[in-house]
Amino acid sequence: MADQQTISFKNTLNLPRTDLPIRVQHVALEEQLLKRWAEQDIYAKTFAANVGSTKFIVHDGPPYANGPIHLGHAYNKILKDMVAKNQRMAGKHVPVTPGFDCHGLPIEHKVTQEHPGLSREALIAQCRAYAAHWIDVQREQFKQLGVFMDWDRPYKTMDYSYEAAILQALGAFVAGSFIERKNKTIPWCPSCQTALAAAEIEYKDRKDPSIFVAFALEKAAQKKIFPTLDQPVSLVIWTTTPWTLPLNRAVVIKPETVY
Repeated sequence: MADQQTISFKNTLNLPRTDLPIRVQHVALEEQLLKRWAEQDIYAKTFAANVGSTKFIVHDGPPYANGPIHLGHAYNKILKDMVAKNQRMAGKHVPVTPGFDCHGLPIEHKVTQEHPGLSREALIAQCRAYAAHWIDVQREQFKQLGVFMDWDRPYKTMDYSYEAAILQALGAFVAGSFIERKNKTIPWCPSCQTALAAAEIEYKDRKDPSIFVAFALEKAAQKKIFPTLDQPVSLVIWTTTPWTLPLNRAVVIKPETVY
């Protein structure tokens, strides 16, 4: 009885051939790719690509330098990078300078926790060092996403030149009478001794009474709206936030609405 030989059909298949590896091995390949980009200074080259052509500006709103990047950072940077690369391939000059936001209460609060009792000057120095550390961490993490920006020359809001430019712009606004003092409440933190942004305020749940308030019409307004009435007329409002009444300045009425 003849030996039965195993028949292999592998060599009979007419398939395309590629140098791409069967297994991705992205960890090793990514390290090699990032190393090659750094050696070729690819970030600076993309910054200077198509110089002299039509410019396409992508502003990088700076991430806050107080921790590792997260999905929101990746989503933001990758989309910007896709747009920038697309416009470069279209022949445009697309210089992209990354930015880092180095100011704010969270940094001060964290540094105060780690180094209690610091003087004003020491606190500022520690906050700058804290932000500088996270800038380096975030920069390397953004590079690992394959984002092409001029990483060696980012703009940082704690740079003295940046702070000076802000003061110069504010001075121009003041000189042009664009800055006014008005009745706007500024939240203040007594423990941190600093003003708070709206997003930094945490409210405790509480129950407040609603209230009906009668606002008397001025005579000129009453005569215009109700010319035939001689008795005083008031507009009644209802609010669930009575603590806002001291700053109330007007009652707004929509002419086409039936009240």
